[in-house]
Amino acid sequence: MFDNPRDSFGIAQKLLGFSYNSTNSEEWEKAANLLKEQKPLVQAYVMDQIFDKMSSGDAWLAPYYAGDAATLVADNPNIGFSIPTKEGTNFFVDAICIPAGAQHKKEAEAYINFLCDPEIAAANVDYIGYSSPETAAKKLLPAETVNNPIFYPSESILKKSETFVNLPEDTNLLLDTLWAEVKMGGPGQTATLVVVLGGFLLLYIGIVVYKKIKAKRELQ
Repeated sequence: MFDNPRDSFGIAQKLLGFSYNSTNSEEWEKAANLLKEQKPLVQAYVMDQIFDKMSSGDAWLAPYYAGDAATLVADNPNIGFSIPTKEGTNFFVDAICIPAGAQHKKEAEAYINFLCDPEIAAANVDYIGYSSPETAAKKLLPAETVNNPIFYPSESILKKSETFVNLPEDTNLLLDTLWAEVKMGGPGQTATLVVVLGGFLLLYIGIVVYKKIKAKRELQ
């Protein structure tokens, strides 16, 4: 399972019929409860390690990003990839940003223009496995790529999909708390862990202070 809250909660939210960008605390709590029910079946919460786990056969089922999944499927005929046609999924566009204080702004803009060239964009799709928003590049791609739903999902799926947007601060705080509960087993275990870690911290501080006092006395 994904080791980040937005992707993991997103799976539960879609299953429950909620928006990824909900600000309803009850909906987030229901999604958290669903993830807690799933936890006994989860081998590990990971990110890029999913690629190795699936390709090696260590894991047999995992959510993954479409571009990397396309590479997995191409490299291993025993692996398949499916986008939920009923619930939909999330879609995104990676961005290249130039810092406001960049010393080589013109060169950065030239590089972005280079990547947006249809031929370069098409070559990029072929190399990294992620589709391009450049319409002209699509015309240069092979039919098996253009007609592959991993690269270009159907309009019916896209209509049911949505992007992640920045959540309000209070929703983010709730999400962080619920995610900790999911991974640690519930509010009780979360609180216990905090107490234990706090105890170790106090013990460490006490030892450091004791050693400093002892060393000072020995010097006297």
